[in-house]
Amino acid sequence: MENIAKRLKKLRLERKLTQDDLARQLHVTRQAVSNWETGKTVVGIEYLVKLSEIYGISADEILHGERAAEPEVYPCGQRKYKVILIVCGVILVIGSLLMLFLDPWLKEQATRFYVALPWFLHHRLVPGIMAAALGVAIPAAASLGMDIRLWGWRKRLALAGGVLWLLPLTLSVLLYFGGAPIGTTSLLLRVSTGIQDIWMNRVFWEELLFLSGLCFFLGVN
Repeated sequence: MENIAKRLKKLRLERKLTQDDLARQLHVTRQAVSNWETGKTVVGIEYLVKLSEIYGISADEILHGERAAEPEVYPCGQRKYKVILIVCGVILVIGSLLMLFLDPWLKEQATRFYVALPWFLHHRLVPGIMAAALGVAIPAAASLGMDIRLWGWRKRLALAGGVLWLLPLTLSVLLYFGGAPIGTTSLLLRVSTGIQDIWMNRVFWEELLFLSGLCFFLGVN
């Protein structure tokens, strides 16, 4: 009883209300408010609800005190993030070995036999895949020690971003190998040429794939 009484007085003083002010809002006498705050009488359910509305808190908080919400404990070191890191690590190691040993050999074959397509594809795709794996690995590593999950519209926005970054790359590949459609206007031709330049520019290509991997991880995590 004493705890509730002290809590009622504390809540009233925090709102800078006198006993008369509170009594007028509750349509009771000042003595009734005084009896509640001294523990002489018990607050009725009807007045408890009205007090919760005046103080802007729940009736449960008036009765039991304001209890701090327990923060959600984020499970660090989750197994799925470790698996993702291992897979990305394997991709990066294999990609590095391919760029170190296979890429020079394919380039030599292209120079000797004038067949550049295998080297060109390898030179573009392998670093791009490595960039995407790195984009996934970085937030996965961060997730081992902190909660970087997104919720609601932010999650959907991240997924949309992953698709958005892949869109110009997909178009560039299709246009590069398919060529500009016959009868396209000069504007469309310039646009298609610009998109093909993305495919030709490996640095820009890798940046887009890195961002795509990062966004997809945040969108599905």
